[in-house]
Amino acid sequence: MAKRILSRCGVSEQAAILNYVHSERQRLELILEHSTVSDVLPAISEEEFSRYPMGLSLAGMFYPGDIRLTYPEYLEYLNQCDAFAREHPGYTCRRDTNPPFRNIQISILEGSRVIITKNKSPVIHFVIQHPKMCAAIENMVLPVVEPQPEERSGKS
Repeated sequence: MAKRILSRCGVSEQAAILNYVHSERQRLELILEHSTVSDVLPAISEEEFSRYPMGLSLAGMFYPGDIRLTYPEYLEYLNQCDAFAREHPGYTCRRDTNPPFRNIQISILEGSRVIITKNKSPVIHFVIQHPKMCAAIENMVLPVVEPQPEERSGKS
């Protein structure tokens, strides 16, 4: 699927991105040998997707651009996550119909650290290791709703 998306978008760095995607899958499978992983992904309508399009998550390789998915590609991705969960008992993939963040990924390594990633270029990773801050984020109650652009600017 990734190769098809990269070809559709005319991305020239396909080999590097495909290597990254492959290594991330291998890393996840190694983690699942001794730990569990739970992802929460947005379950949004096509209309909402058109307002807030999703892209490939390439923040880990600091890719400098955005590679947008089509809505059918996003639905296919969700189906692939479900299939991966069926094949890997330590992995779960839940849906959130009211995602609190659109450009932020929060990775929690319980009792150790929290990584907050801003996915859009320029990519930024915040690594938090302070025990009280980690506990606060681990126990955060969602949904936290981002203000809409018109709310941020004070316009009605």
